Amino acid sequence: MSNLEFFKNEAKKFLKDWQTQTKTVESDGYISYHYDWKFYDVGDLFFYYELDDKDEQDIKLARAQHYIAKMVGFKKWDDLIHASEIELELAELLLRRFKNARDVQDWEETVMFTGIEQYGAEAVLDYAHQYYELGDRKEIVNLPSEKLTILSGKIKSTELNKFSDNNNPDGTLRKSSYVFCTHCNKAFNFTQSVRARRFQPHLSSAEIAKS
Repeated sequence: MSNLEFFKNEAKKFLKDWQTQTKTVESDGYISYHYDWKFYDVGDLFFYYELDDKDEQDIKLARAQHYIAKMVGFKKWDDLIHASEIELELAELLLRRFKNARDVQDWEETVMFTGIEQYGAEAVLDYAHQYYELGDRKEIVNLPSEKLTILSGKIKSTELNKFSDNNNPDGTLRKSSYVFCTHCNKAFNFTQSVRARRFQPHLSSAEIAKS
């Protein structure tokens, strides 16, 4: 199956999930939508993309194709079907892992924080392969802050020497940005940690770099 056929089939799956739509009209006129989805959590994705009632009721294959394209970083379906082979390979890799808004948002935030896009589609594809191969190691990004240990000095150097390139998937992590999970003793990039950014606002970017 070609990349393009894959995306066409996924758009049809998206449409099937969309067609399960039922709605509830409250006494104040507010309308809520519900979906018995199988392939894509369309309701969650529609909320993420801030659809209004008119858009959510516009159940069409062309619209399903549009949202499939948006999920993998394209503005519209036409951009996706005219993308390069590398871009299509990346899009397929991502879409096979995207089911809801959280999946999409996690990837978008990771790309933004790493700045990997500046190196081109091939670099992003390589990073995506390695990122998704990390498995549970990615979950360090969501650990409570008390389970993150910021090492410094000789202790940090000693610990870093225990880690192979497998812990540095894109080859760009600075040693000063590593943190270690006290629960599983795996390394992650401190500046990518959602929990650390959210729960430790007292640390400036300069202080983080010095940690």
